[in-house]
Amino acid sequence: MMEEKAELEQLNITVNVKFIFFTILLVFVYSTIIFAQNVVYINPENEGDPDENGSYEHPFSSWKDLNLQTQSNFTYLQKRGTVDTAWVTYFDSVSNVKCGAYGPGNTLPKIVTHSDNGAGHPNGLFNVTNGAHHITIDSLHLSGVLGVSWYDPILIMGIKISGSNNPNADWPTNISITNCEIAYAGSGIITLKFQTGVDSLLIDNCKIHDIMAEGIFSPGANMTVRNCHLYRINMAWHYVGHTHGESGGDAIQMSPGNSMAGTVLIENNIIDRRETGNKFCFIYNDLDNVGEHNLIVRYNTFYPPKDTADDEGGAAMYLKKFDTAWIYGNKYIGRGYATTERPESVAQIQANKALYFYYNLLDSVGGFESIGPINDKDLRVFNNTFVDMPGDRNVMRFLSDSLHLYNNIIAMQPGATLLTGTSTEKVDSANNLIQTGNPDSWNTIFGFVNWQNGDYHITEGSPSHNTGVDYYGYPYNFYFDNDSVQVPQGITRDIGALEFDEGGASNSPPQVENQEFYIDENSTFGTQVGIVIASDYNTAQTLTFSIISGNINNAFEINSSTGELTVVNSTPLNFEVNPVIDLIVQAKDNGFGTLTGQGTISVNLNDVNEVPSIINQSFNTNENGSNGTQAGTVNATDPDTWQTLSYQILSGNTSNAFQIGAGTGILSVANSSALDFETLSQFVLTIEVTDNGSGNLTDQAIITINLIDVNEQPEMVNQTFTLAENSYNGYELGNIIAIDPDNGQSLTYTILSGNTGSAFYMETTTGLLIVLNNSFLNYEVIPEFYLLVEVTDNGQGNLSVQATITISITDVNEVPQIEDMVLPIDPFMPDGSEVGQVIASDPDNGQTMTFEIIDGNTDNAFAINPGTGLITVANSNALDPSINPIFALTVKVTDNGAGNLFAQGTVTLTFEETNQQPIMINKNTKPY
Repeated sequence: MMEEKAELEQLNITVNVKFIFFTILLVFVYSTIIFAQNVVYINPENEGDPDENGSYEHPFSSWKDLNLQTQSNFTYLQKRGTVDTAWVTYFDSVSNVKCGAYGPGNTLPKIVTHSDNGAGHPNGLFNVTNGAHHITIDSLHLSGVLGVSWYDPILIMGIKISGSNNPNADWPTNISITNCEIAYAGSGIITLKFQTGVDSLLIDNCKIHDIMAEGIFSPGANMTVRNCHLYRINMAWHYVGHTHGESGGDAIQMSPGNSMAGTVLIENNIIDRRETGNKFCFIYNDLDNVGEHNLIVRYNTFYPPKDTADDEGGAAMYLKKFDTAWIYGNKYIGRGYATTERPESVAQIQANKALYFYYNLLDSVGGFESIGPINDKDLRVFNNTFVDMPGDRNVMRFLSDSLHLYNNIIAMQPGATLLTGTSTEKVDSANNLIQTGNPDSWNTIFGFVNWQNGDYHITEGSPSHNTGVDYYGYPYNFYFDNDSVQVPQGITRDIGALEFDEGGASNSPPQVENQEFYIDENSTFGTQVGIVIASDYNTAQTLTFSIISGNINNAFEINSSTGELTVVNSTPLNFEVNPVIDLIVQAKDNGFGTLTGQGTISVNLNDVNEVPSIINQSFNTNENGSNGTQAGTVNATDPDTWQTLSYQILSGNTSNAFQIGAGTGILSVANSSALDFETLSQFVLTIEVTDNGSGNLTDQAIITINLIDVNEQPEMVNQTFTLAENSYNGYELGNIIAIDPDNGQSLTYTILSGNTGSAFYMETTTGLLIVLNNSFLNYEVIPEFYLLVEVTDNGQGNLSVQATITISITDVNEVPQIEDMVLPIDPFMPDGSEVGQVIASDPDNGQTMTFEIIDGNTDNAFAINPGTGLITVANSNALDPSINPIFALTVKVTDNGAGNLFAQGTVTLTFEETNQQPIMINKNTKPY
């Protein structure tokens, strides 16, 4: 027995730690998510805004604007007090998503639907599917319209969680549904039956009502439902029929399966089934009975289904196939029902290992009417109060070989049976107060204050006071009664579910109210947020306050004595990232057991226009980039994410080289001629960014644009040289002029064409032009040379340029040319006879020549035409071969060019032999 107790104690400690860890983990994850989120705002009052974009200033007007799908790492907030008509929003393979409310006031934003969007299958307003992790749905009112049948316009499900039935699937995990109201729906929060595994589901502080079938249904593991109010569940009982087939909805149904292990916690809920019949307030049924499944049900108030007749009724609880359950501090209330039939408290309990049922109050309900086989298991029923148990029922029916029954008050109507299903020798029973009949004396018999009015507290003189058996070492919170009063208060435990509390001398935990405060974002150190309000039933005690979770980056601190909340780190106070920071604040008393209470303190940040941010940046762009070429986009941000920014260049923009898009921040080339690496390799621009918020706040930064040196084409223009004709070989005309914009490069010169007769040579490295063959330098033949010259750099790509080099040959006066000649003459040629034409020429086109005989003209025998060079006989008498057998005339030809250049030639005149007439001589005549 002691070993079993030790095992149970260790198990319960483990379970408790798991729940504490899970709660802290959810808050931590939620806080982490919110700190890194993008925020989308939805305000149905913004209908018709042409600029709606989901920002705070231009919110979307409907959830439909999301195109049915959320995105990872986003927060979606609807304005409080507004109503939106939507269809379905999916959380499909996303993570770190929150949906919630923003703005002042306490009215939850409402989302209403009247159809399933024609999907042809049940949908929820929010659908969480496979691959969805860390999803939070907070402070929303989801609603439909109930009809008279399942197929009338209706919100089929408020929140649906679905996925694969494959145990290896990526099931949804860490789903948190808090502070919501779900109404007028087919089902409230549901995971598709027997299909989807869900790990770590939290439903906290929600109101779920007017539901046709299940209020909450989930087959997952590690599930928590707490602080919720469920009522008017299974409304098909009114709209359809009274059989289970027609109206089979439960307020909460948990059916773990898919071999998932975990713990279900049902805590501090009000589950009211007084207006509908059938089924259960809470049903737990492990589908495959594989893995460790534990169950904790504590401090709930159950109102069982109202109609339990004809085996079509229900009960507060139906628990099957769990390993260990701790059920304590609950109230099962059956008084005040319209019918005389008493509702049931527990229809069935079937444990694999152990059941602990203690400090529960069962008021006017049927007892443990049918408890399934838990043979040889540990079953302990301690310190419960069973009052007004109906006469036609069993108070307890156990099929167990190990029943421990201590310190219970049992008040039964006549005809009721205390215990069936097991033999009395198998019952370990001690210090129970049991009474059958005579209800008018129950206040006296048990020492109740007034059981008829539902006050089951005991008086100081009660036979229940200090008469219970004491027990220690049992696991999991056996030390508080149904009112959370520390036990024992006296020398030993009292009998029943309520410990005697002498004038409030016993310690009760403090109560911390959920509160909201509003401060400006970026509030400075020391700014007062507000005073956390807490109370304690034990008024003489003092409270100590602390923040136990949600304090992102230690943004706040709380005065441990006064509860004053102040700012100590303004960095997380960013409206765009954390519009609401939910702190879990704990108040601890100084009474017995140092009890604690906690509440949610929501710090709402007021949006304040903040200075945009731009940092120094640098870009690289090629020199000589064409106009319009983008150099880069200046990156600037605004903490106010819905605002727009405008950009301008203030200084450093030499020659207006760049321009910036006022609305985009795109830097582009405006004057390409200014982008010369060799002249200016870097531009240092001062750029200012301005928001469109209140005050048009600005920021400035240095934006450096570095020019990339690009190999540029050499530059060479057409050039002209002048050269005198007949210049000598080796004569240097000069250097071809070419430049390279790229410093440090060398150029190579080449003559491609036009070099007739290879008249010229060019130095390849200097471009020096030299006469190579002057024989072609003849003005009269080639007055101009047109050389096609190419210059090539040694940079990347060996860029080149060509130009025409014109060499103008200047005309130089040249000596006329005259040929030596031999002409025949006749001694009998009369004067004026033409002897012949002197052959002479002048290389200089267009010049005239003048001829003259300067020597050899004996007896002026001949004359020469000065303009034509024609020689004629001038003195025929001189033509005597015997006297002048040969005339050797020296002829001079003179041009009319510069210097009147001349040349001389010899024109030789010789007599030809001719047959002459004989001469008769008179013999009588004597010769002279």
